This record gives sequence, structure tokens and C-alpha cells, in this order.
Amino acid sequence: EMAAYVDIDMGTVLSSDGALAYPQEYLDALCRMAASLFSRTPSMAGHAPFDIATLASVTGLRVFLRRADDPAHVLCRLCAPEMTLPPFLDHAQAALGDVR
Repeated sequence: EMAAYVDIDMGTVLSSDGALAYPQEYLDALCRMAASLFSRTPSMAGHAPFDIATLASVTGLRVFLRRADDPAHVLCRLCAPEMTLPPFLDHAQAALGDVR
């Protein structure tokens, strides 16, 4: 449905595109959501922070993928509720690795 590439340290939407158009306020809220999700790192020593977060509802699926080499940059995707997650994650992680 829609993808946004955000910098959670700066609180900035770097780019967005998709079949649906969202107002800037919604994109900013999506960026804040990503920042909130990824600011919660596990408290046990030796565990890496999460790199993938998903939020599912009856209206759709929100997927957040954080770059391994630049954890401030997150790909946010809004997907249809019937989307199959594993194949999507494979494709999205590969695409995220290509972003420079």
C-alpha cells in the first residue's frame, strides 16, 4: 500500500511512495511510531536490538525494518491485511540493503 523511509534519530521522513497518499502528519506519526518501537532494546546484556517490528490489525499490517549498518534508518511499510509476511520480509530486507 505505502512505504516510507525514515530517520528515527532526526525524526524525519526521507521519502515515501505508494498506491495510497497520506498527509505529512500521518507520515510524521509513522516515523514517531518507528522511533518508539526501536527505542525499546532488550534489557539483558548481550542481546542485539530488534531489527524487525510488525503491528497487525484487521485493516492492515505495519512492518518496520531497521538497517543493520545504520540503525537510525527504518523502512516503514503499510500492507494489506492478507499480505504474506515471510516472502515480503525477504524482498524488503534485500531492498533495504540496496539503499545507500
